[in-house]
Amino acid sequence: CNSKLLPVFTAILGGVGCGLRWTLYRRTVDSKNLIPVGHPYEWILWAVTALAAVLVIAKLWPLHHAEDAKPFRPAPVAAVGCVIGAVGILTAVLGDGIQMSGMALVRDLLGILAAAALVAVAVYRWLGREPLFLLHTAVSVFFAVHMVNCYELWSCNPQLMDYLFTLLANVGLLLFAFYHACLEAELPKPRLLGGAGLLTAYCCMVALSGTEFPLLYLCGGIWALTNLLGLHRGE
Repeated sequence: CNSKLLPVFTAILGGVGCGLRWTLYRRTVDSKNLIPVGHPYEWILWAVTALAAVLVIAKLWPLHHAEDAKPFRPAPVAAVGCVIGAVGILTAVLGDGIQMSGMALVRDLLGILAAAALVAVAVYRWLGREPLFLLHTAVSVFFAVHMVNCYELWSCNPQLMDYLFTLLANVGLLLFAFYHACLEAELPKPRLLGGAGLLTAYCCMVALSGTEFPLLYLCGGIWALTNLLGLHRGE
């Protein structure tokens, strides 16, 4: 019930979920790389996911907008988390070099812009100042375009488990950045911001058991956990 321990419990559940999903693929898939329907490992994974969601919602639901009136303070941990998040984005867009055509080129250019924006946010966090809302807006736009860029590959896969947690992690990172931008534009959403951060971190950890962009979601999960509302406000 201690809100300061909630990120720890979320990380633990994310580790459990990652292990379950990894085991599911290593021990249960058939010759066609398909998971048996209704396998116990899968049901346990859904139970752990539901537990994480219930835990976060139950704790954050009582929050009120008044908590956003608390001032910012220097937060070195959050600053480091922003730099780690920027590194994750750069690995995703520069890992195979800049693509020179189509949506991939747009995604890569937006990724470089988003990484620079997170580095700028890191400076604000270090100084204890409120970032410009456009910085987190750039991050949210990158994740939106990245998701569109990946959709073609995901839509061709009939097995939802292959990409579901990667998709959820991407949506979560998009919303986490968006709610930060809302907060900085004086549209406070404390429950949504905290919930998005925690559940995003959980999905990022589970996605690590099988994703095309492991460093993106590893670094994204660290960014989410280190930049939760209570870590850089005067609480």
